[in-house]
Amino acid sequence: MIAKITNEQYAQKLTMLDNTILKNSHYDLNQFLQMIKDDSYTIWAEIEGDLLNAYAVIYHNIDFDELFKIGVREDKQRCGLGTRLLKYISSQSNKTLVLEVSSNNEKAISFYKKFGFKQNGIRRNYYGQNEDGILMEFK
Repeated sequence: MIAKITNEQYAQKLTMLDNTILKNSHYDLNQFLQMIKDDSYTIWAEIEGDLLNAYAVIYHNIDFDELFKIGVREDKQRCGLGTRLLKYISSQSNKTLVLEVSSNNEKAISFYKKFGFKQNGIRRNYYGQNEDGILMEFK
C-alpha cells in the first residue's frame, strides 16, 4: 500500500531505512520530522503491515516537483516498488518532476531513464572531482 506519511509514526523507520540504503545520507530523525511537518514536502511510502519497504520525498516548488530522495529496502529492490512509487507520485501531480543524481550512480540513472526521465542538464563536479550532478526531468 502506498501512503502519505503525515505523522511521526513512521519517522524513526524512515530515518533507519534512509541511512541503511543511502550509506552517505546525513539525514537524521529531526530532519525527517521537520519534512513531515513542512507543507513544502510530501513523503510517500510503500508500507506492508508494519514494514516500510520504500519511500520518496518530494519537494514542492512553484513550477515543478523535485524528487528529493527515494529509496527501496535492499531485499525489496528489483521488484517494481520504485517504479510503482514513481508512477503513483507522478499521477498525484500535474507538474514536471525533476531530480538530480550523481553521474557515478549508473544504477539510478538507468532506473530513471527506464521510467522515462530525460537528462536536461549537468552540474560539473557537484559531488567532487570527476563526479557531476546529472539533472533529469519527467513530464
